[in-house]
Amino acid sequence: MVLAIEAVEFEVLAEALSRSKEKLESLKDLNEYAVSFQMLMYNRANLPPQRLLQKQVELLQSALRLKYAQWNTRVRLVHLFD
Repeated sequence: MVLAIEAVEFEVLAEALSRSKEKLESLKDLNEYAVSFQMLMYNRANLPPQRLLQKQVELLQSALRLKYAQWNTRVRLVHLFD
């Protein structure tokens, strides 16, 4: 009986850790995106217009491809350009 309870508790703990790992990976992706966006905005005056547009498109596309982020999170990131 004790082994069964420990096995169930281990499974619950393993699932909780897996969910936490996914959330942390999502935050890492979001942080990298936010830093890239901030750097682009900071350096926009130093970039030729065509290069700036190219970088913006690349950044928008990368936001839409974020692996761990939910769709509404990706949409909010895209709205940063508004």
